[in-house]
Amino acid sequence: MNQPWFDEMQQELEQRIPEKNVQAEGLLDKKILALLAELGKLVGQNDYLMFESSEKKRLKEFSLTDYVQGLYCVLAIGSELGFQEDIRMEKAIHNMEQDLDNQFLHVFEGIMLLRAKRTVGIYRILFNHYLHLGILLNFTDEQVEGELIRQNG
Repeated sequence: MNQPWFDEMQQELEQRIPEKNVQAEGLLDKKILALLAELGKLVGQNDYLMFESSEKKRLKEFSLTDYVQGLYCVLAIGSELGFQEDIRMEKAIHNMEQDLDNQFLHVFEGIMLLRAKRTVGIYRILFNHYLHLGILLNFTDEQVEGELIRQNG
């Protein structure tokens, strides 16, 4: 994905988030909770958690809309913490998880670790885990960018 284009979308998102009567700490927690909710929606889709064979799980379709809303949350959290300049898209990591169940768990763990420690290194890991989740959900860069534009328009 194109980094400057992502930064532009992140800045637009931040302008849309109301901050009236919300302290900075509370706003960050709300963004984290929103990300957990979006991730939970993805996990709960299409009876994904039904104990089916791995082959049937792979045939499930996940909502691009929910994935992109979660990506918005990840970007908003990075902006809130002042990390927007520090993210790098490391898509071609060969030792990333290939099991979808484990990847969901890595993202959940990353969210909670970031909430506790709030370092740029942990944010970068969360960001890249979330992007890798999109790959495992079979979303292309073009689909994600198109949905970002559709939701932003």
